[in-house]
Formats: sequence, C-alpha cells, structure tokens
Amino acid sequence: DQATADAIVDFNAAATDRIDLSILDAKLATALNDAFTFVAAGGFTGSGQVLVLQSGGNSYVAINNDGDLSADLMILLNGLITLDATDFIL
Repeated sequence: DQATADAIVDFNAAATDRIDLSILDAKLATALNDAFTFVAAGGFTGSGQVLVLQSGGNSYVAINNDGDLSADLMILLNGLITLDATDFIL
C-alpha cells in the first residue's frame, strides 16, 4: 500500500546506494531463506519478486513474498528514480 510505505528519502544510485533485501525471506512457503528476483516489467507472477512502480512523482519498490500477486511490503523513494536489479542486494 503506497500510503503506508516505508521511506528511503536519500537514495542515490549514482553514489552506489543499494537496497538490501537479502535478510528478508523471499518465499514464506519454503523452509529456506530464499532470494528475491527482480521483475523488470509488468506485475507479480509469483512469490519472491521485487518490482518498481512510479506514481505521483515518486518511485515505489513493491515486494511480494507470499505468492498472492500483491505487494506485501512497499518502500517509497522520493522522486522518479529508474531502478534495475543492480540497485538491489537480493
């Protein structure tokens, strides 16, 4: 939910900032601590996925770890920021 998203207010990919999601379990249904997969376009197709949305002049990192094809966690990044898989530690 964008309204309740956690915020990173000073993210700077050019300064080699990275969003570290490695501590989070990407797939709650397994016993392992699975890594996330970055989805470059479209929506969620399964659990363990991370994608970036842009809305209202801001960027949002959406995270799905239960497989219901909706975001379980949202992170707000101030401004319109183009992110790719290299901006994350998955």
